[in-house]
Amino acid sequence: MRDQLVDIALEVPSLFAKGDILDATTDVHERHVKTIEIVRESQRMDAMLAEWFTRLETKVSGPLYHPKLSTLESSSAADSSPERGKLFPVSFHFPTYIVGQSLVFYWVAVLVVHAHMCAMYEKLARSQSQSQSQQISTFAATQAPCTCTCTSTTVGDVSSPAAAAPSCPHHFTMDMLPPLGHRRDWAHRPTRNICQSVEYFLQDELRTIGSVSILLPLVVVKEYWKYAAPGDWSRESVWVTDMIARIKSKGEKIAGYV
Repeated sequence: MRDQLVDIALEVPSLFAKGDILDATTDVHERHVKTIEIVRESQRMDAMLAEWFTRLETKVSGPLYHPKLSTLESSSAADSSPERGKLFPVSFHFPTYIVGQSLVFYWVAVLVVHAHMCAMYEKLARSQSQSQSQQISTFAATQAPCTCTCTSTTVGDVSSPAAAAPSCPHHFTMDMLPPLGHRRDWAHRPTRNICQSVEYFLQDELRTIGSVSILLPLVVVKEYWKYAAPGDWSRESVWVTDMIARIKSKGEKIAGYV
């Protein structure tokens, strides 16, 4: 199961590469097509991750994890307020290390995929709004609608435009895409799951392998909160910084570079 997850996770960086190409594209129609491509790629990865999780549930006897009241104390200001209490009062514990590690990497992949999917939906929504405004202005000035880029089909001797497709910016509406649903909560759900797993991986019994396993996921969480997540995540970021410092204090020198 872990190898299968790695196979899926190795495809995730392609979203960054496609995003870089999109940012460098200036043609309006081409930008729209590339955005739709990233949405479809995100949806494909999301489906693979969901299928993997379902298979994991059938492979593991009992629950994949269980909650416990956290005994992990943070020395940061994130947990110093008695009015607000502990930031993560509940921690997750796993039946085995390999299950815990696999789930944390799964949550990291979900975080990245859902964040990219939401970002593309936002781009498309803005593009649709701008396109509608431009069409109104064009029609008022020329009494002619904007050109459609749908592929034409020929039925008999009659040529007609194909059914409106998401790849046509003229006909595109957000209703053509499936609703984001719980994916909108990417900055909260998978990130909290990762943070609530920290106590398990910092157990003395897991030694170095536990600390190293949770370090990268914490870095990813902190970076997405900082650069991509809407809202104020400063308290959570301080908590993550403290956990990274704790890993460094255990002798993990790599933590000093993040």
